[in-house]
Amino acid sequence: MKKAIAASWVLDGQEKQPIADSAVVVTGDKVEAIVQSSDLKAKYPGIEVEQYPGCTLLPGFVNSHSHLIMPGTGPLIEDALQVEEEMLLLSAHENALRSLASGVTTLADAGARNDVSFTLRRAVQQGIVTGPRLVLCGQPITSKRGHCWLMNGETQCISEVRSLAARLVGKGANFLKVMASGGGTLGTETYKPQFTRDELSMIVAVSRDAGKPSIAHCCSTSTIQLALECGFDVIAHGMFMESETTTAWDLDLAKLAADRQVFWDPTLEVMRRSQEWLEKDPHANPAVVRARANQYRFVAETAHRLYEMGVPILAGSDEGWRFYRFGGYAQGLVTLVEHAGMEPIDAIMSATSLPAKALRISDRVGSLLPGRFADALVIRGRPFDDIRSVKNVESVFLGGKRVTG
Repeated sequence: MKKAIAASWVLDGQEKQPIADSAVVVTGDKVEAIVQSSDLKAKYPGIEVEQYPGCTLLPGFVNSHSHLIMPGTGPLIEDALQVEEEMLLLSAHENALRSLASGVTTLADAGARNDVSFTLRRAVQQGIVTGPRLVLCGQPITSKRGHCWLMNGETQCISEVRSLAARLVGKGANFLKVMASGGGTLGTETYKPQFTRDELSMIVAVSRDAGKPSIAHCCSTSTIQLALECGFDVIAHGMFMESETTTAWDLDLAKLAADRQVFWDPTLEVMRRSQEWLEKDPHANPAVVRARANQYRFVAETAHRLYEMGVPILAGSDEGWRFYRFGGYAQGLVTLVEHAGMEPIDAIMSATSLPAKALRISDRVGSLLPGRFADALVIRGRPFDDIRSVKNVESVFLGGKRVTG
């Protein structure tokens, strides 16, 4: 069964120039071709066509960083995870639905408790519930009482690191995620590594042996250096912190990331939302508000510098964490343009083809090339000119089937 989705402009996820007055031809759940709308009826007589004048058709978004079991309504992880696993599963499904409606057709969960994310994926794959395509790490690997230890991925030595990494691969993890530094979990230190070089190298080795990418949560300069030297594929956050209050740009590490084409996920939007909340809090310490604002500006400037140097930037959202509710992925692209100086088309690619490449699934999603899943998003307007229009979601297609709109 063939159908076509026609729009005033098509972005295929590979070329930076839109294709005017074109249509994506879908056979089954895959893309067959992109053709000019004027040639459609001649090449495919009798084909069913969905028309979207004044709209842009682009690949469905690929979110490379989220936490489905987190609510995104403000609570710390210590409070958010004080519920039974059945409730976490229900919350994860609701968040997945919100994400799909916002245009995210492929969602990478970068850390959940126990097997919750695997259970949800099985339910989606078996048609029990609706949801985006799920790309999972399962539990994030962390140290004893380290960042996100409540997700039950604690390790205390290199043998435990190896064992957990192998166990996650065996369960069907699509990538391995390590909390290489501390983070927003109470008692952890964002500016210090949580693992030794040997332990981090072991995670990379296990992931490579399995043919899977590795992602390192890094908030400190020393941790970024370790992760780059150990060969991680993706740096998440990458804040260049040297102490709790000190940050400093490191040109040598930035050059290393550029030379090796390491993917970089600055998670700007989750930081912006936390800063916005802090500024509205009448009880917030003014000194803390100023310090956090300076830190955010530094991270945004870091993302801009890395982008200018040719480091591939990802629009991973970190949705679910603190004040970032699911369903607002597109705003992160606006933030990359307005605060990190990216061109609109590059911000769009940071949410489509680049994360698909980083997650090693670009043969299936992230573009509208022939043979890929017909996961597509219809936007009212021209987001390649005005990035803010990317929030104007008209319709979302998953495997050629319209799921919203």
